[in-house]
Amino acid sequence: GIIGRSDIWILPRLDGKKASPFMETRFLESQPQFSPDGRWVAFMSDKSGRREVYVTQFPARNSETLVSTAGGNHPRWTQNGREILYVALDGMLTAAAVDGRTTQFEVGAARPLFTIRPRPARLDAYPYDVTSDGQRILVNTFVEEVTPPITLVVNWPAAR
Repeated sequence: GIIGRSDIWILPRLDGKKASPFMETRFLESQPQFSPDGRWVAFMSDKSGRREVYVTQFPARNSETLVSTAGGNHPRWTQNGREILYVALDGMLTAAAVDGRTTQFEVGAARPLFTIRPRPARLDAYPYDVTSDGQRILVNTFVEEVTPPITLVVNWPAAR
């Protein structure tokens, strides 16, 4: 790929401190998302040789837990923090059950939702979003339908 490396940094908003690295490795790390309670960060990394979704504690970063099962991008938490949605490498939007209520992050079953064909975008741009109740998903996708052609008549008064 064009991007060989991308890191995740933290920028404190209130205390005037400068930005500092949260994840700084030779791999690609991107698409960080805080959990609703702020205790966890979901992110994408290619450290396994393909893009996968992981979760780590914040701010400690004691360990990383694999969320995706066969590659994934663009993690998003549901509002209740009990699921992480991600796009599998085959385009399947997937929901993984998660539990971060204790110090040990647990990942349950992942279920496929539907296939999406997102428009190509920057590495850090999200091709979808989820409503706060988790019941609707907006996808920036290509339009499959062909619109009827438009006929443009120029100088129509002369055509009489």
